[in-house]
Amino acid sequence: MEAYSDGALHPDIARLERLLQEAIAERNRLLKAREERRRSTEASSGSTVPATEAPPISMPPACPPGPPVLDLQQHLECWGHIPENCPHVQVSGACCRGFLVKMGRRGFKVWRKRWFCFDWQARRLAYYSDKEESKVRCTIEFEDIEAVYFDHQRRAFKSPNRCLTFCIQTHKRLFYLVAPSHDAMHIWMDVIATAADENRTA
Repeated sequence: MEAYSDGALHPDIARLERLLQEAIAERNRLLKAREERRRSTEASSGSTVPATEAPPISMPPACPPGPPVLDLQQHLECWGHIPENCPHVQVSGACCRGFLVKMGRRGFKVWRKRWFCFDWQARRLAYYSDKEESKVRCTIEFEDIEAVYFDHQRRAFKSPNRCLTFCIQTHKRLFYLVAPSHDAMHIWMDVIATAADENRTA
């Protein structure tokens, strides 16, 4: 590399500095000319023309972060389930639906068939009197779900099928449910567990 002694600048650097000085001088000239035109306009009109300012740029309001969208189909497949092979459960998007038999908590604790809907987007588990979901019987918010587990101690009163009985523990009460098959029971338990797991990690 060629050296430049006595403080001499490299030709390229000297050229860039010269171009920069010329650009600054041209900018100052243009600003001065614009100011002179403004003053000339004010003098001819006899009134002061306020300097115009660019309107402030309005930013769109920030959307609050929503809950992450859970693909239940993919989630269940990761756990080894094949939902389409289980006719008792309907899984689509962030919802899981199907019939379960629920034990009542009053009187003689009668077991009744209810249509359940787990909705990740709405963040709730609800059950209805019929499949058309025309009349909701109860809604369980995700934040109330503490755990879901198999009724291994067989505490459900006169369960129709103890091998298919599982429980949902909430802050307010304990739900006893019976699934129509082993596959359906495990799918429901893993689906509902996603809500309980989220509460533990929140």
